[in-house]
Amino acid sequence: LLLRNVKRDMRLVGDIFKTKGVKYAIGYFIFDSFVFGLSLNIYNGAVKYAYAYTESHIATMQLVMSLSTIIFFIPLTKISDKLKRKEMLMMSQLAGSLFFTTNIIAHFTLPEYKLYVILIGWAGLGASIAFWMPSVLAILSDYDKRRRAEVYGMVTGIKGLGWLPTGIIAGFIIEKTIDTMGLLVPFLISIILYPLLLFLTMKFPKADNSKNKGIDESIKNVEKEIHLN
Repeated sequence: LLLRNVKRDMRLVGDIFKTKGVKYAIGYFIFDSFVFGLSLNIYNGAVKYAYAYTESHIATMQLVMSLSTIIFFIPLTKISDKLKRKEMLMMSQLAGSLFFTTNIIAHFTLPEYKLYVILIGWAGLGASIAFWMPSVLAILSDYDKRRRAEVYGMVTGIKGLGWLPTGIIAGFIIEKTIDTMGLLVPFLISIILYPLLLFLTMKFPKADNSKNKGIDESIKNVEKEIHLN
């Protein structure tokens, strides 16, 4: 019975993977995780070492990000239906770019002003999260209206593959360059890759619900198996 359930689930995953746009979404979110992960994965430890920041500084950054997310998310709940999904995703990416640019600027800023510049970037990251959540949920759940949770869970789960290697890569880069360039290099790499991320955002495919017959057929087969068991 267990083996039968595994085969059934794998078949559904395979069918969902064939849905138009799902493979693009997986590649897109893996790349997105990689771009952000290069600068974010070891950020807290890096700023403690490079700027002698304490836990209170880190907590302030997290607080600013959380407040920014709340401030932007509240009005979005009322107007998100009026905004196009791709537009919201683009606004999320544009707001997120502020995190990279401000940290690059902070490298050249006087120490007494550095934290304020960095906090602007964290506010931008909070706004990015606020736009990100409804746009991604709407885009992914529309690919297969009968399997919204499965599509969303599969894509958001696989996107973590982009985040996994960034800690090692960023750690190696910072170890080699921190004495001469501080935290600058990972942010420069992220911002160089960012135009490609924006281009991929603009090219994000729309859902084609007319081609979900294969998935519907698989669902019917699964339902039959459930009834038989």
